[in-house]
Amino acid sequence: MSHPVRAPRLNNNDDDVRLTEVSVRVGDHVTAGQPVAELETDKANVAVEADRSGYVLRILAEADTMVKVGSVLLWIGDSPNDTVPDESSGQEVARPSESGEPTAKARILLARHGLNAADVPARGGRLTAEDVEAYVSSRTLRAAAPAPAPAPAARMAPMASGRLTPLSMEDRAMLRSVLWHRDEAVPAYLEIDFDQQRWEEYSKAYAADRRLLGDPLLGLIAQRLGAIAHDHPKLNTTIVDGARHVYDHVNLGFTIQAHEQLYLVVIHEAETKEPHKFIEALNRLHRKAIARQLRPEDLQGATVAFSSMARWKVNQHVPILPPYVSMMVAHTVSADGRGVLGATYDHRVLSGGEAVMVLNRLSRPPE
Repeated sequence: MSHPVRAPRLNNNDDDVRLTEVSVRVGDHVTAGQPVAELETDKANVAVEADRSGYVLRILAEADTMVKVGSVLLWIGDSPNDTVPDESSGQEVARPSESGEPTAKARILLARHGLNAADVPARGGRLTAEDVEAYVSSRTLRAAAPAPAPAPAARMAPMASGRLTPLSMEDRAMLRSVLWHRDEAVPAYLEIDFDQQRWEEYSKAYAADRRLLGDPLLGLIAQRLGAIAHDHPKLNTTIVDGARHVYDHVNLGFTIQAHEQLYLVVIHEAETKEPHKFIEALNRLHRKAIARQLRPEDLQGATVAFSSMARWKVNQHVPILPPYVSMMVAHTVSADGRGVLGATYDHRVLSGGEAVMVLNRLSRPPE
């Protein structure tokens, strides 16, 4: 059976929106919640997500064109052989829809803005975070708990003259991470010194045994973190709606700097990968980042994360938590050669003692 993905209403005054990007191709398999397109008005820029998993059957709109609100952008089928209705059109009028069961992200936003799911129109089978954001944007609602007004003595000076420019997809992803770290998580940070030499010797022996050309050190440490998360499932959880959400798999996020852009690439089901397979997967993602060929699925779904700034010889590296990640390990080696492992962790999920336990285990290579 085929299902349409439609252009949502981003603003009450806009019946047409600009389609800035289509991030999938015919034949691609997509998962529910995966961004498939991006729309833009003069007031909002929103990623359009697939509301179900399936195969892209047909794309009806082209990037950098104006489309009608409610028109079909593309069709998704349960199988790659499903047919698309002949009467479908990229300018098809939107069908009325009632609010469906909200996703976990949508429930968080509903609570933040004091909204009921029944009041927010859903464009698909489930109410998504983008539906809530579009609803809030169109009505210029404020958050349920507005920040207190600044004291008169602390009034902000007027902004200097300039111009507004749209954020890139990567910029918006960073903004989402910063806002989640600020508004949802209860972040804490701690660090330990460790013997970097032990890991370097282990990595050198590993590379020699497998005749590797590159240094696998960071990949080996990150793979070890994934194994620790698998052994301690509490590390691989987050908090949603006052309950603990336990992930089915360990999806290891790893920061990569490519050109001027910082990416958090994701190795899915890391607990199933032996070190050499993990390193191969990480190297593939690194090459794709350099070639600017990363796909949305390469950057989504991290459950625990690792970041290193050892190449810059910084003394302390305190990363922000990506959305729905309860621990991000920071690795560095200071200018004087001191190895440091730190952890930014969500204190709603983990205690300081549990974070130290993870770092202590990570400080030693496998026996």
